[in-house]
Parts: sequence; C-alpha cells; structure tokens
Amino acid sequence: MLSKLKQIHLEEWLLGAMLGIVCVLFPLKLGAALMIYKKPMLAVGTLILSLILWRKKRLFFPSDAFSWLFAAFVGWHFLSALWADHVAEVWKSSFYWLSLFVLYLNIRSLDLKHFSKWFWQRLLLTILLVNVLFPGYFFYQELFESEGHFQLTLRYSAELRAYFSYHKNDIISILLISIPLIALLHEQPRNKWVLAILIPYSLFLILIGSRLALLIFAVLAIYYAVLYRQEWHTKRLLIGLPMLLITLILLTLGLADDPERFWYIYNPLRSADAGGSDARLVIWESSQRLLAENPLGGIGSGNWHTAYMKFGGSQLDAVKDVPNAHSLPLETGAELGLLGLGLVLLLLCLPLVRLLRKAPGSLFGRHLSAVLISFLLIASVYGVAYNPNKALAPAQWLWLAAVALFYAKEMQSVHRFRFAIPLVLLGMLACSWSFFLLSKELQYQRYSIQLANNKPQAAFKSLKEMHHPGIFDFYEKKHLSHLKALRIWELNKKALSLKLLEEVAASCPYDYRNWFQLGEKYRQTGKFPLAVRAFEQSLQIYNDYVPAALGLAKSSLETQDEQAFDKAIAVYQVSIVPVIERLYREEIWESTHQEELDMWNILCRQQAQFELLQAVFNSSGSK
Repeated sequence: MLSKLKQIHLEEWLLGAMLGIVCVLFPLKLGAALMIYKKPMLAVGTLILSLILWRKKRLFFPSDAFSWLFAAFVGWHFLSALWADHVAEVWKSSFYWLSLFVLYLNIRSLDLKHFSKWFWQRLLLTILLVNVLFPGYFFYQELFESEGHFQLTLRYSAELRAYFSYHKNDIISILLISIPLIALLHEQPRNKWVLAILIPYSLFLILIGSRLALLIFAVLAIYYAVLYRQEWHTKRLLIGLPMLLITLILLTLGLADDPERFWYIYNPLRSADAGGSDARLVIWESSQRLLAENPLGGIGSGNWHTAYMKFGGSQLDAVKDVPNAHSLPLETGAELGLLGLGLVLLLLCLPLVRLLRKAPGSLFGRHLSAVLISFLLIASVYGVAYNPNKALAPAQWLWLAAVALFYAKEMQSVHRFRFAIPLVLLGMLACSWSFFLLSKELQYQRYSIQLANNKPQAAFKSLKEMHHPGIFDFYEKKHLSHLKALRIWELNKKALSLKLLEEVAASCPYDYRNWFQLGEKYRQTGKFPLAVRAFEQSLQIYNDYVPAALGLAKSSLETQDEQAFDKAIAVYQVSIVPVIERLYREEIWESTHQEELDMWNILCRQQAQFELLQAVFNSSGSK
C-alpha cells in the first residue's frame, strides 16, 4: 500500500484534497469556522496546480467550442461592469467565474493516463464514509438523547440541516451529484456497492425534507434503469428503489411523534397550495421581467439581488432574504441579457450532447452523463448561484470538474496552444481576490463581535475599514453604507445618518428595508410627512410588510393623513388578523416550539399596537 501511495503524482494529491474540501459535509461545530477558508484554500490549490503544470510544461488552452464559450462567458461578466448600477457586485461575481475558468483549464491540462484508479476509488469511498458517518453521529446524538428512547420530532429535519455548515440546497447538490461519481468506484454497475451507497443517501434526502430532491433522485434512478435495461438486474432495481423509498418514508412516519403533521411536511402534493412554490414562481417571473427590460446586456453580473424586488414581492417572506433566483439560467439572463443566457445554456448543454455522442455506452460516459443531467436539473430549479461573500458553490465546482475531466479524457487530439504565463497570472489574480474577500469576512466578524459587546465606536471603525465604495459595497445582501448610517445614528450624528440613508435608498430603490429604515429615522426626528412617503414607498415594493405599515400608521396619526392611515390598517387587516385567527384555532400558544411561540407573541403585540393606534385615530377624528 505504501508503494502505491508513493506512485501517486503530486497533482493527483492536490486535486484529491480540493475534491475533499468541496464534497465533505462538515458538521456545524467543526466546519463553521472553516467555511470562510474554503474559497481561499481552493484558490491556493488551483494556483499551486498551475505552477506544477507550468513546471512540467503542460499548461495549454484547448481550442474547442466549450473552452471558447467559457472564456467569452467570463469576459462578458467583467464587461457588464460598464453598465451595472453596483460595480462592486460585478467584481465579486466575475472573479468567482474567473477562478472556475482557471480551475477548468488546469484540469484540462492534466495527463489522466498516469492517474491511479486505486487512489481515486479509495478517496471517493472515504468521502462517502465521512458524509454518512457524520449524519450517523447526529442520529445517535439527537434520537437517543432522552434516556435512550428513540425520538423523532417535527424539529428534526431543520436540526439535521442546521447540523451542517452548508445550506440545504448545497447539501442536496453534493449528495445528488456525488451519487454517479461514487458509482464509478466499481467497474461493474451490478455491484452491490451501488445499492449500498444509494440507501444512506436516499435516507439522508428524505430526512432533509426536500420533495424536489426526491424528484431529482427518482429521475436519476430512472435514467440508470434505462441505461442498464439490458442487464439482468434492471427489474430488481426498478422495483427495489421505489420500494426502498416507500419503506423509508413509512418508517419515518411510524417513528414520528406526530405522523399527521410529518406527512403534511413531506407530502409532495403540498407544494401545489403552499407558499414556497408561489414564491419561487414570483422570483422567476421577476427575473424574466428584468431580462425583458434589459435584453441586451442585463442589469450587470451579481446585481440580481439588488433589483429582484423591483416588481414587488407580496408573495415572498419579508423576514427571509432571497439570495438568488433559484435558477441559474434565469438569473444569468437577468444579469447578462440574452447573450449571457445563450452562453450559459450552451455551457450547460454542450458537454452533455458531446458526451452522449462520444461515449454513450462506456461506464465512464454513463456515470458522467448522470452528473451533467443532475446538475442541469439542480441549476434550473435550485439556488446554486454563488454567494460571493463566504459560501461555496459545491455543485458548480463538481459539475465543472466533471466536464473538464471528460474533455481531458475523450478529446486529447484537439488543437491546443501554450497558455502558461497568462494562466498563472490569472490564478494569482483569483487567489488574491479570494484572500481580499476573506479579510472582509474576518472584519465583519470582528464588527459583529464589537456590536454584541456594546462597543459602537470600535464597531463603526471596523465597518469603515471594511467598506470600499465601488469595490466592496455589500456584505451578502446588506449595503454597508446602510449599516454605517445605523451606527452613525447610535453615535448621535443624526443629520449625517439621514443623509447616508437617503443616498442608500436612492442607489438601491427596490429594497423595501432601506425605505423602512429611512422612514423610521424620519419619524424619530419628527419629520412625519417625509416618514409617510418613505413608508409608502416601502409598502409599494412590499405590499404586506407589517413593520412599514405600523410605521405608516404612527406617522400618519401625527399628520392626520386619513388616506395613509387607511393603507396601514388595510395591511393589518389582511396580513395579521387572518393569521391570528388561524393560529388561535390551532391553539399555537400551547406549542412547545419556541419559534412558534415567538411568532405568536410578535403578532399579538402588533395587533395590540394597531388596535391602539386605530382607537386613537378614531377618537382624534371625532373630536
């Protein structure tokens, strides 16, 4: 075994380490601190890989359709800075795609003939075991924690997701794309290991609680069944997989403390009348309308989250931000116009078409086409768009690595030209940007700690160090000028704070929270007519935003603006009264879940405030 390890090339070790960084689902307690270092680690790994291949004189630019399309796609991202409203967001998104482009060219330059099949089999198996053992440990901790009794409560799947440092969509993306990759562990598809791998993965998908993930999983199972329809075990596979999923669902319901509510959560038909699917359709429609308004160049790379509320968002959750369009093609179309949409569709579909023509019958081709199909499905309906500040997009990384491996293996005769020095320089540029973002992440953590310790002066200083107009204006979806204005207000510099809030509202006119905060500060300084206009602007974007309606009621009470007050009361009657009546029937105040109790208490306080304001307004009007 030691002799085999010595034969492994350095670039194999490096690529394997990068695959582990992407694929391993670290528990939250172990992985939360590591999450912000993942991107820089991958950027450094890619740069080292470039230097190794440069030393071996193997860095090339392959002159094929996919490579040129990818280069044009990355260039179009950077070029959109010329017309984007928020250029800082363009840099974050563009540099991310540049890092993926450098990774792709490095993998294309690898000599796969010398790669050890023995090494990659064991590496993938190790990743599989880690991703199964960590949930197993969680099951033991959570399900047997109460005097050894097996418990399965409604909070279970949320806690399972929270146990990991990834978002739910990222977990599902890793699992679904890993299935065909891990199936490559064995040359014979009939090997029992394939089913042994599918069992814990399907159980994980069920307990995470995603109906869409189960649908994609079923599509992959059918795809494999069609590919292996000539094999003797296909009938067993077709019967066994559905029976396995049904058995696991029934077992979950049998162990649940409230089977009826569990079925309500996991029922695939619930999405027909649930708000989540409506919200996704609203987001997609907003993306299409942004594309229709800006068909040539879009609104600029990375600018989607600054403009998606332009057409209103009454069906969206006011508490939760929407980080992306839950569709990579639609988001790309909104940001980069028809040219960007065409390029991303070609990048998604061209490798699959080429693969089905080039190697449809080989074992490698079958599993790799399953990877491409699963990513195409995930990218179309899931939020795999990259979060430019701290998160990692494992699905995009795995998809691009798979595409590069296919082209490197099956298209070695394509014309190539030397690209060593430019590629190393691009790798250094992407690496430097990753460390720049890491420094901003650490500064934001320091800022949050100082706020928690009630040190506004120190927090304001950290915020100023982090904010670079035109280069780093946002942290996730929060405009840093907006945060600076709130900190300046705490330092009793109210005029300067109002000026900053007005500038932010003008630069981000589709963010209802900016107008709400501006209205609150106007109201607190006695500028009630301006406050009324700011609150009305917030409600124009988000018709059911209760905090803005409450602020509007308070401000219009001071100005005796009956029309504005009626708008606020209408929001109360539509958004609070029916919800309180429903929760009252369900006796939610007897719930043991703290989140439900908090929601009930907030709604009751808001109801009391509205009723008091209505009584005061009516009494003042009668006088």
